[in-house]
Amino acid sequence: MINYKKIFIPFFILFQAVLGMAQQEDYYVRESISEINYLLENAKDYYEDEDIKENNNSVLEIMRELMEEPDAFSINFDSLSQISVLESKDGKLRIFSWNIMFQDMTNKFFGFIQYMNNDQYFWYELKDKTDYEKEKNKYNFHNQWFGAIYYKMIEKKHKGKTIYTLIGWKGKDGLIQQKVIESLEFTHKSLPLFGGKRFKIKNDVRNRIIFNFSAKVQMLLRYNAKQDLIVCDHLAPGKAGMEGHFEYYGPDYSYDAFEFQRGRWFYLSDIDPNKAINYKKNKKVERLKNREPEKEF
Repeated sequence: MINYKKIFIPFFILFQAVLGMAQQEDYYVRESISEINYLLENAKDYYEDEDIKENNNSVLEIMRELMEEPDAFSINFDSLSQISVLESKDGKLRIFSWNIMFQDMTNKFFGFIQYMNNDQYFWYELKDKTDYEKEKNKYNFHNQWFGAIYYKMIEKKHKGKTIYTLIGWKGKDGLIQQKVIESLEFTHKSLPLFGGKRFKIKNDVRNRIIFNFSAKVQMLLRYNAKQDLIVCDHLAPGKAGMEGHFEYYGPDYSYDAFEFQRGRWFYLSDIDPNKAINYKKNKKVERLKNREPEKEF
């Protein structure tokens, strides 16, 4: 006769052991995230750049350890308040990005990528290699990154390939700030590639769009999912004769946009202000300025 009691007791002990390990791992993750929030929040109050760097180096060490966790892609990062976390709708990609600001008001950016492909997990650390004197560099790779805090991710398909379009903010210094739109794709070996030639302005095909404007103003740059457009303020100098001096640039109360067609984002200039945010999309009409606004706008 089978003694079910003898079988149940070892199983119960095993279950308790597994549950205890899970609770320990969960506690470790919560404490790690709490420590990251604390370190980055306090770094803002330091007066010495070396102290700021030291706190951030500790954050990087913790993030690397979290990336190495066996179930790293399943970790809930909702309580991570000091780092931007974007997750793709297809469930394959997660991007972390943040910055530290030094006493001269320059910035350095940091980030990580988590990627799942065919149930195989990959992670990459992003290394900010921005050279403002050579901004046209391609910055294609995770270890040669343009650097930004991403606040929106857009997914598009073209010829069976997923194109992730990222919208982000990039502080430059005390006078100029930037916003950026760029693409992120993955090779057949699951390597991340930034800066694909996915943006077309007239006859010019670009690997990313960079907006330079005054640190004193705000610029609208957002994705309008309802109309499937990236909408942005048109920037211009606020004073005559200041063309090219971006510390004087700001919105001129006109709007531009980018529309996705045939694998690229095509630039649309001088959008009607009433149609820039909300309009009735008519696929038969190619130019946005000819589309009719919503009646309830």
